[in-house]
Order: sequence, then structure tokens, then C-alpha cells
Amino acid sequence: MWIQPRESSGGWTLSVIEMAVVGGGPAGIAAAIQCQRSGISVTLFEKDRIGGLIKEANLVENYLGFPGGIPGQKLCDRFEEQLRFHNIRTLQEEVMLVDHDGFHFILHTALDTYKAERLVLATGTLPAAARLGFGVDNRTVCDNVMTLAHASDLSIAVLGAGDAAYDYALRLAKRNDVTIISRGEPRCLPLLRERALADDRISFLEGRTVQAVRKLQDGVSLKLKAQSGQEEMLFDRLLIAIGRVPNLTILGPSMEESSESLMNNGLFYMAGDVVNGDRRQVSIAASDGIKVAMSVREAAGR
Repeated sequence: MWIQPRESSGGWTLSVIEMAVVGGGPAGIAAAIQCQRSGISVTLFEKDRIGGLIKEANLVENYLGFPGGIPGQKLCDRFEEQLRFHNIRTLQEEVMLVDHDGFHFILHTALDTYKAERLVLATGTLPAAARLGFGVDNRTVCDNVMTLAHASDLSIAVLGAGDAAYDYALRLAKRNDVTIISRGEPRCLPLLRERALADDRISFLEGRTVQAVRKLQDGVSLKLKAQSGQEEMLFDRLLIAIGRVPNLTILGPSMEESSESLMNNGLFYMAGDVVNGDRRQVSIAASDGIKVAMSVREAAGR
């Protein structure tokens, strides 16, 4: 069941949530469904559409059950359908802060405050734009795949050399001209490199270091350094795909101090990309969520 955002109650919600899951990606969804199947009442918090980063994927090819692969957005639609089938209480609210008062987890959203007995953190990752070596304001300079999903006839720069950069480029090149810019050799899967090389709308600038990004009225200026010297290039849009870091920004001071103890007591869990480093795969995240849910069931004595 999808529950739309509601007006604030002006205080604590009347009942304590038995299990709060923060994050509606594969890990959070799998944990929520498995907990619900175990008789544990679940509330899932997701600030945006269900699916996490999967909705940005051009094609998910290694998730079992889809021999020819499935577009990321279509897989997310199926995830959402499965949540409705299991009647998972889902709130479209962004959790801004999580703390623990010694008895319950306290979840603060823009609309209300909630208490929970147990918590699964499946908040995924954030772009590691800081790796560029200078400040980049993603909100004003950089786009993401979803904002460009329906764009056409644009010149788009994609910074990165890994799987995500190439997957994004292949998706956007269906209606746009895309340039993949990287410091060195590609680190993506060979098959993604082959597909990009075969696409006439994708070009490559390798051996370039980005020195500055400047927002223009009608686009973005990139100052690049190559062996031959410096160059400035103009694009309509910029997308950064140079890696990601765990999204732990919502953890308050008390959580930072007591998280290990709460984990040892079977009250606090983390699942999916937020703890899996570079192994960001939908299958790994989903299995992570199932494993966490089984530990929750054991801790709850169900």
C-alpha cells in the first residue's frame, strides 16, 4: 500500500513502529517484504520513487529471471507492485535525521516524527563528487540520469570510466550526443565498452583531468587538462559518475555513539550499497536485505 505524505500531527505518532526500513532500493524492499512475511510489522520510508539507483540503469542484465535483461525503470515498477502485493506500509517521506533515545529509534522527516523499535538502514550511496578535487554543487551544475531521461538533441558530458558511466552514456545516447570523459583507461565491463564504441552518438575523451566546472546560462563549461595542454569544452549538460560513498548523513550523534551496541543487541541493521563498497549490484543488495530480515526474525523470536 502506497501512503502519500500527510500533514504533520504536531508530535509523536500514536503507535510505535515495530520495524522501520529507511530506503526503498532493492535492499530495503527485500528486507521489508521478508520481515512482513515473518509476521513483523514494517513501515518503509522512501523520499522518492521506489527502486533506488536501479531506476537510472539502462539495462539490468544479471538479475535472475530476466534472460534478456530488463530496463531499470521497469524493474522498479515490479518492485513497487510487489510491495503493494504484500501490503507493505510505505511512506513517501524523506528521513532527515535518525537518533536513539535509549528506548526507541527517533526518525525525523519533513512532515513528522516517528518512533521505531528496530531499524534497517538501506540508504544506499551518494555521488563522490569531492573526488574531482574541487567543489562541485550537484544541485546547480550537475544533472542526473532521471532528469535527463526524456532529453533529446543535447550534448551531454559524462565524467567517469566505470560501469555506471558507460551504462548512463548508452541510455542517454538514444536521443543525445554523449561524450565520456575520463582520466585514464576505461574500467567498465568489456561488453559495455564494446557497445559504447559501436554507438555513433558516443565519443570519448580519455587522459583528461577536470580542473574546473562552470555553470553557464545555457550549459556547462569544463576546463580540462591533457598531456597536450589545457582545453575548455562546452556541453548542454553534465553528469558525474566517478564513484559513490555510503550515505550515512542521516545518523544523529547518539546513533554514531551507540550504533555498534544497537547492532549487537539486534536492534539496528544496515543493508545494501550503504555497506557493500564497490559491490553495488541489485542481486547483492536484495540478498543483503533478506539476510538482514532473517536476523531480525531471529532477534525478535518469531
